[in-house]
Amino acid sequence: MTIKITASTFSFNSLFQAKKMDIAQYILKCAGFGFSGIELNDGYLNADKAISLQEIKRRATISGLSIAAVAIESVFVRNNEQEIAREKQNIIDWLEKAYFLGAPILRVNTGQMANTLSRLVNREVTWEMIKDWTARTFEEVIPYAEKLGIMFAMENHYCATRTSDDTVGLVRRINSPWLRINIDTGNFYEDIHYGDNFILNPEILARARPFEDVYVGIAKMAADMVYCHAKIYRINAADSDDILLDYDRIFDIYHRFGYRGYISIENFSQEDPLVIIPRAANMLTSKWNKLKNR
Repeated sequence: MTIKITASTFSFNSLFQAKKMDIAQYILKCAGFGFSGIELNDGYLNADKAISLQEIKRRATISGLSIAAVAIESVFVRNNEQEIAREKQNIIDWLEKAYFLGAPILRVNTGQMANTLSRLVNREVTWEMIKDWTARTFEEVIPYAEKLGIMFAMENHYCATRTSDDTVGLVRRINSPWLRINIDTGNFYEDIHYGDNFILNPEILARARPFEDVYVGIAKMAADMVYCHAKIYRINAADSDDILLDYDRIFDIYHRFGYRGYISIENFSQEDPLVIIPRAANMLTSKWNKLKNR
């Protein structure tokens, strides 16, 4: 079983922010790294006005790349039903774009770490309300996804899917073959933030503590997974693993559950993406191949 690997547009965020990369260059880099596909995040697609969806599809095709997934950001920590309705419409809009691009998966989530009840104007909103809004919204949009032949990959991504139990519980509650899980290997921590410089401040990773056991949580979700974000914080000097995450253990779990989908690098380091991403790809590929040949 050959590994299918990519890196999200988010992984190159520092280059996008510095105007040193656009979507067209991202596609070329993924092809140059020998990836199987690309993962397009909604924010980068919205920001790059110079390229159309048609042109993205053309460039990916001539580069021999599949469009593995489109990843969108949703926030269900909202004040009222009207705000939830806008989230629902955004999901429908992105289903149509993903369908046009030929992406089989729309990665979804329920909010960011910063989306807390304390930030809402409506103090009567509870987490149970948010979970109900989330479940009802996906129950309503799943028939449209099924019609287009696109699977939802719900990420363990804080808010209504903070824990592995939350994530599995939502998927089982909705109970549709068109809703499965995107495991993010790093979203078990709330004391690590994007933008932290782990080279200048190695103590951040040294003192990081997950709010649940990472590997138990991954095993709980693995039976329902259809996609993976392989978080990279910092690769050790021997290029043998991430400093925080044990990818031998993670891939062993994937192997036991028969996972055959994409491993999408999500670069959380502040290192040069053009250096750290191919290092991460080589490290992950080596571990996957070792497991395959076991």
